Amino acid sequence: MAKYAALIRLFLWFFVLLYISIGSKDEFPYLFYPLRILVILMILLETAAICKKVFYGSFPEGLKNTILSLASFLVIFLLIDILFMFVPRTHGIGSTYANSIWFQYYWKPINSFGFRDKEPDLDKESILFVGDSFTAGYGIKSISNRYSDLVEEGNTRGLQSINLGLNGADTERELEMMLDFVTETKVPVKKIVLQYFGNDIEDTAYELGLNISKTKPYAGDNFIVEYLARGTFFGNFVYWMFPKNGGETYEEFLKEAYQDEAVLEKHLEDLQGFVDYAESKEIELTVLVFPFLQEINESKHLYTDKITAFFEEKGVHVLDVGEMVADLPLRKRIVNYSDTHPSVTVHQKLADALINHINN
Repeated sequence: MAKYAALIRLFLWFFVLLYISIGSKDEFPYLFYPLRILVILMILLETAAICKKVFYGSFPEGLKNTILSLASFLVIFLLIDILFMFVPRTHGIGSTYANSIWFQYYWKPINSFGFRDKEPDLDKESILFVGDSFTAGYGIKSISNRYSDLVEEGNTRGLQSINLGLNGADTERELEMMLDFVTETKVPVKKIVLQYFGNDIEDTAYELGLNISKTKPYAGDNFIVEYLARGTFFGNFVYWMFPKNGGETYEEFLKEAYQDEAVLEKHLEDLQGFVDYAESKEIELTVLVFPFLQEINESKHLYTDKITAFFEEKGVHVLDVGEMVADLPLRKRIVNYSDTHPSVTVHQKLADALINHINN
């Protein structure tokens, strides 16, 4: 039994690593990184001990070479894994390890109202930028590169930009949070810039009975793939770099939602809330209609033409983002190939158009 002690300890440390990586990250957030590195170092020490016994033991030469090769691969993989514990990257979904690291590094500042923005001057005439993660600047490292902040810097009227972007918010939630903010702060609002994206209809569709079968992460993957994706930072990084199944299903769901008269009517009623509020307060409303940036033409047929026409009929100034960025190659439109939120380049283009509109 003693001759296998190092091997037994190695397996035990692997189970500890699995528990730390998958089952307990939220239980000890401040100790997670040092504990995980410590466990990996223990695995490396046990691996070295096994290699030493194999190297000096009376094993067949072929078996020795195989064990030492596997051990070398394991050591290299674990060292790379430690490195990827500190590599930030957005993947378009919030649950990946690299995405969590990115948020720790860059999702700031958070003001007293809970938004990713500086603290606003509540006595200053302002532009409210309302929307979801596109407005909040998902994937944009510095808020100074978001279109809201660029507009504040570039407009000649001295208007302050207040960013009310909230990840995952739909139209109804966006209107509610804008009204709550204005009621609470009494900030003098001169303009509202509403950002629209195709998934804004999603909650209304659910409410009225449309459903989509959502595939759970790692469903259909074998144990080894799931362990590498959930239990290692390097494996998780690589796994989420590639598109997962469900894109076509979601597109069909949105297509059904925008073609369903009841769903679309209810959704347009929510959008009408912005129009009515702006008119009642004599505030200029501008709407940015975003397509799926990797599928601009498909988005036109799916929803952007419908939403643009709705607002234009109300006399609202609309910027069709798809038309503005269609000439850009895909890599310059999006944050990265795993995250299709708008890039810094797109934010700059939008800011230029908004500044030109405001200044003139």
